[in-house]
Amino acid sequence: EVNGVKTNGGIILNANSRKNLNVVVGHEITHILEGTELYTALKDTIISYAKSKGDYDARYKATSKLYEKVKDADIDGEITADLVGEYLFTDEKFIKSLTANKNLFQKVYDEIKYLVKVATAGSAEKKQLLKVQRAFEKAFETSRTEKKATKNTTKNSGAKYSLSKDAKSEVENVLNDKNYSDYVKLADTTPSILLSQKGVKNLPMMMKPSHIRENILSEKEAKAKGLRVDGNINYHGLGKDLFLNVINDLDKVTEAYRGTKNADNSVRGENYFLLISKHTDSNGNVINVPVFINEKGLYNRVFVDTNKIATVFGRDELRQYIQEQIRKGNLVRIKNRSNQTSESTTPIVAHYGESASGTSIPQNLDSVNREFSENQKKTDSDNVGYSDKDLFSLSEIVAEDGTSYGIGVKLDSTLLDNLEPKDRISLVKSM
Repeated sequence: EVNGVKTNGGIILNANSRKNLNVVVGHEITHILEGTELYTALKDTIISYAKSKGDYDARYKATSKLYEKVKDADIDGEITADLVGEYLFTDEKFIKSLTANKNLFQKVYDEIKYLVKVATAGSAEKKQLLKVQRAFEKAFETSRTEKKATKNTTKNSGAKYSLSKDAKSEVENVLNDKNYSDYVKLADTTPSILLSQKGVKNLPMMMKPSHIRENILSEKEAKAKGLRVDGNINYHGLGKDLFLNVINDLDKVTEAYRGTKNADNSVRGENYFLLISKHTDSNGNVINVPVFINEKGLYNRVFVDTNKIATVFGRDELRQYIQEQIRKGNLVRIKNRSNQTSESTTPIVAHYGESASGTSIPQNLDSVNREFSENQKKTDSDNVGYSDKDLFSLSEIVAEDGTSYGIGVKLDSTLLDNLEPKDRISLVKSM
C-alpha cells in the first residue's frame, strides 16, 4: 500500500491509507532537518536500523519502482522520510536508538511536541502524537537511568567484575593440597550491589581455603582426600564448576541484605551482607553468599584488605530464614543504588533549537513515571519472594543524614515507594 508520494508541490496522500499521519510526520521532520548534519545522522540511523530489521531491501525496491520515472530521485531520502513516520508510531526500540545522538533526539522530540500543539484537541491525530511524545519521554528517562548506572558502576569498580585470572588454578591447588593455607583471591573487584552501599570499598573478594573445600567437596570426597570429617564440619558438595559460576555471577545479584547495628549476633553487624545468587544446588535450594566487608586476608604470605566471602551454599528454607531475620531486626534489604530508576522527573532541557513553532510546551512525564513505579514494584515483589502481607518489621531507623533513631517499626512493603518526601511527611503527621 502506498501511503503518500512527495512531489515538487508538496505531499500527495493516499486518501484510503490509514497511515496519512505517519507520512506527514515523517516528511515534516525530514524536511525540517534537510541540509543539516542532523539530517545525515537521521538518515544513517534509520537506514542502519531498517537493515537490522530486514526492512530495507524490500522498501528500497518498492520505492525505486514508485519513483522510476522521476529523474535523480533520492530513494534513500524517501525511504528515510517514510520510515521515520512509520517507526516513530510503531517502534519504541527505534525511538530508544535515537538517544545515542542527543541533539538528533532532542530535535525530533521538539518537532513532535510542536505537532502535538497544533493538532486539533481531542482528535485521533492528537492522541496518536501524544502517544509518540510519551514514547520519547520514556526513552529519555530509560536512557538517562542506564547512563547513570553505567557511570556509577565505572566510578565504583573501575573494571568489570569477573573471576580473578588465577582463581581457578588457586581453587584447584586448595582442593589438591590439604595444607594450602593462604586465602584465595576469587575476584579482583567487588560486585556492584555491594559497591552501591555506604562504607563498602572496592576490594578483592577473597575466601579461606578451608571454607572453599567445605563448599565444593561432598563429605565422601573430603574423606577420600584425607580431610577431617565430623559433625562440626558441613560439606555442601557444590562441585568446583558450580562454585566458580556462583562467584563469577555475583555482579548479577539483584537481591541482597545487610546486617544492622543492633543485630543479635554482633559479628553480623553493618559489615555483614547476604547476597542471594541466581543459582541453586542439587537439591534445588537457592545458593546464598554471606560476605564480610573491610576484612584482612593472608594472600601470598602478606595480609591484604579484602571483602571476605564467608561461605557459598544452598540454604534450606531460605525465604523463611530471611523473613525471620528481618522480623528480628537482624537484616534489612538493600537496593543497588547504581541501577535504581531515578525518582526525579527532570524534563528534557538540552534543546538543540526551537521547535517549528518557536515555543515549547510543558512535558508530561507523569504517565512514564507511573509505569516505571509499577515496574519497580513488580521487580521488588518478585525478588523478595514473600507476599505483601509481611508489611512491617523491627529494624534500625536511620535518617538520610545518618542520624540513628534506634529500633522502630519499618514498612517492608513497597506501598509507599511512589510517594514524594513531602507526601511521606504529611502521611506521618496524619497518623
